[in-house]
Amino acid sequence: MFGGWYAGTAGAGGTVTLASTAFNFTTTAVTEDLTLYAKWLHTNFTGTAAEFLAADFVPNNNATTAYTITITSATNDELKSIGKALGKSTSSNYKGGVYVNLDLSGCGATEIPNDAFNASSSNIPNLKQYLTGITLPNTLIKIGHCALSECTALSGTLTIPASVEYLGYLCFEGTSLSGLSYENTTSIWKKYDWNDNLMSNVNPTTCPALDKLGSYSSGRTSWRRQ
Repeated sequence: MFGGWYAGTAGAGGTVTLASTAFNFTTTAVTEDLTLYAKWLHTNFTGTAAEFLAADFVPNNNATTAYTITITSATNDELKSIGKALGKSTSSNYKGGVYVNLDLSGCGATEIPNDAFNASSSNIPNLKQYLTGITLPNTLIKIGHCALSECTALSGTLTIPASVEYLGYLCFEGTSLSGLSYENTTSIWKKYDWNDNLMSNVNPTTCPALDKLGSYSSGRTSWRRQ
């Protein structure tokens, strides 16, 4: 979507750094030739994590027409940056105020780091309402502690890829998810305590239920696929 005309500074490789505010045709006197650049705002998006973090979005969409953000390539650490961009205004490429279904299925990441999308964090509280859906990558091995905690707008059934081997404590605590769907329904999972000790008094299971991963009543325990 067209976002206005901006002055800018051309750099190497044809890149342009736009001014922070749009050009004001009413108050700015033009006394010489001037080049202005069109600013384009995204609604849906497909690209790498780095491209996403540099992109500008049309703000103030709504939950019923959430934007689909498809990340084609991302490191584990870049997922943390995506969480921050969606959760709180810290820079000009702030994405907060945009309802998003986040598709990470082809991004190549192997881990959702601890607290990456933890909306209870003071850094990214706006994720509570704006992250409405997420698709996990089929390369994923680990979902870290509190990875998606307090994302209250996150609903429906979340698919856990067959590659996942570790589910951190409270990784889905406080979400509105209705359940989990495991691509691998035959492997045995065992429970570990806060100090990574096997809890021999807890029976292994084939598919840990949502309430075992998303409730303080279950304690700070994690599950590992055997």
